Amino acid sequence: MRATPGYIIAGKYSADQTASTMAPRVIEQKTAIRETLIDSSNPIAYIFHDLISGLTENIQTCCQKNRIAVSLNDKAPCSGKKIMKKTVLITGANRGIGLEFVRQYALSDWRVIACCRNPGSADALSRLAAQYPNQISIYRLDVANHSHIEQLAHTLSGDAIDLLINNAGVYPPESGDAFGMTDYEAWAHTFAVNTMAPLKMAEAFLQPIAGSNLKTIITITSKMGSIADNRGGGSYIYRSSKAGVNIVMKSLSIDLNPKQITVVLLHPGWVRTDMGGPSGLISTEQSVTGMRRVIDNLKFEDSGKFYAFDGQIVPW
Repeated sequence: MRATPGYIIAGKYSADQTASTMAPRVIEQKTAIRETLIDSSNPIAYIFHDLISGLTENIQTCCQKNRIAVSLNDKAPCSGKKIMKKTVLITGANRGIGLEFVRQYALSDWRVIACCRNPGSADALSRLAAQYPNQISIYRLDVANHSHIEQLAHTLSGDAIDLLINNAGVYPPESGDAFGMTDYEAWAHTFAVNTMAPLKMAEAFLQPIAGSNLKTIITITSKMGSIADNRGGGSYIYRSSKAGVNIVMKSLSIDLNPKQITVVLLHPGWVRTDMGGPSGLISTEQSVTGMRRVIDNLKFEDSGKFYAFDGQIVPW
């Protein structure tokens, strides 16, 4: 067996040698040893080859953990560049659909900016953040308070936000949302949260979104805001707030077209949540899984459209 000068078969790297600098050397060693020894009938040649292969796999694992882009193809160059995580900002993240969005995006290794009114009482969200400390950051945000939105936008001004999910919403008490019993103060508050806040979020976070890779704004709406689908009447406050945000987002999609920002509305289905009630037809996991599938498949040409969680177009 012929030795190959200048190559270390086994050795200890100092702690300040990063995976990105180690990987090219290990791949070079692996290639040289293979070229030198692979024709040898000596079985030790294959032992050394296996050792280097195992070390290469360990380097790959280390690189993945540290988000370093390293090619383990013998002929491909290794960039050693950091892989930037995609970032999603989710409002109303403390429960229901918002919480499930947080869970699924964290599980998919996104950076998640989770926003809710009262983080101190958001126990389920706090448990998720403890489970994914490198992915989830929790911020206090009352979307009906425009100064809160502006403050958060200032705090995050240096970050790129690939995906904004306007999920926060309210459903007024039924007693104040029926003909002859309309609660006009509740109507104003519902419009502030369901209709005005998504536009304010888009205005405040325009630059971080425009500077990202995905450039996508999603607003969770409802089929109850569809005029064509209204066969039951009633629910004046909720229906009008969702019909309102639908036209707002449609206009926004036109205005942001020059910036190549995709703006889409999503109907989550009738979901078993505190808002949807126990009689909902689907779980939060089913709803969010479906909506994420729609989001993943969006093209810029889809901007301004209204989809259901199953990918079907919802009539205006």
